[in-house]
Amino acid sequence: MNPVSVPAAKEARTALLLLVSAYTLSITDRMILTVLFEPIRLEFGVSDTQMGLLGGLSFALFYATLGIPIARAADRGNRKLIIVFSLAVFSLMTALSGLAVGFVMLLLLRIGVGIGEAGVSPASQSIIADYFPKERRASAMSVLIVGANVGMIIGYLIGGFVSQHYGWRVALVVVGLPGLALAAVMYARLREPIRGAFEAPAPGTDASPTILQTAAFMFGSPAVRQLLIASTISGTVTYGLTTWLPAFFVRAHGLSQSEVGLLMALALVWGGIASGVSAAGSDMAVKAATVARAPSAVVDDADEDDADDGDDALVPVTDDDGFVTAYTDGGGVDTADVGPPEDDPPTPRDSAGTNRDGADAPGPGNGGADNSR
Repeated sequence: MNPVSVPAAKEARTALLLLVSAYTLSITDRMILTVLFEPIRLEFGVSDTQMGLLGGLSFALFYATLGIPIARAADRGNRKLIIVFSLAVFSLMTALSGLAVGFVMLLLLRIGVGIGEAGVSPASQSIIADYFPKERRASAMSVLIVGANVGMIIGYLIGGFVSQHYGWRVALVVVGLPGLALAAVMYARLREPIRGAFEAPAPGTDASPTILQTAAFMFGSPAVRQLLIASTISGTVTYGLTTWLPAFFVRAHGLSQSEVGLLMALALVWGGIASGVSAAGSDMAVKAATVARAPSAVVDDADEDDADDGDDALVPVTDDDGFVTAYTDGGGVDTADVGPPEDDPPTPRDSAGTNRDGADAPGPGNGGADNSR
């Protein structure tokens, strides 16, 4: 049996750079509106309630509700194309927002931004899980999350400066157009990895779990429930502050838009530093736990009878950096790297029942086997 080819370190770093760039632009396009609240409110003559609808509910409602079905599509379809399409949609909507002739039109365009951005984060996290082994996954995810801080910094700096000197419409166009160029680059350079490249499929799993099964598994875990509650509270406070602090500084302290943008950007630098430190600690803990467990062989001796039919579990072959370079059947047969074409959809065997976060706990469609090396 020929092994399944998985990403090399250089390819993984290239993919991470592209994914971080897309996520950074999504946050930039999302948050730039907050530093533009005052000029938009004054031009259209609307209330703070309407501005809250523009910057909050109109975006969050569609972003949150569409995130689940889009994530489901990412579990089954081509994640690269989902990201590229989503990136193009929210970038175009942001640029067109600069041409809005009234509040209703701007509101509809911001809904379009929320719809587009809903596809970037879930598909990006799924791809990262197939590019990086679990010992390095926390660091890779933290790099992606740092893109949020970078995106907000860019949005505040560019939004404040450009709006003060050229108007809020130009600011929206300036941050929207680069996303269209990045979408073209990602279509050409980003490779769709094989699903479950670092976790072998669990026996007897032929399909990924349903949304209801996944929800039942998540809410059945006390740790996940607590994380959801904490994330909800944290997100409510964080987005509330970042949305209205710029307007507060302008109204109460008489700061200019560029001054507000610089002040908000400086405050966010510390968030990026904290993310990097916490991720380094997480990776160290995972590596220590992996060594302590001394995992057993992937191919069980009891499966010797199945060796001839090519149905055994795959044994990962790693390089010095911990990246899996190939899978073999454990019998010393052909070890040449092979894999599906770049944009071909993954096979059911590739995507069935894989443990996306590298955890040991069993879940729907996952036997909980720990095959890390």
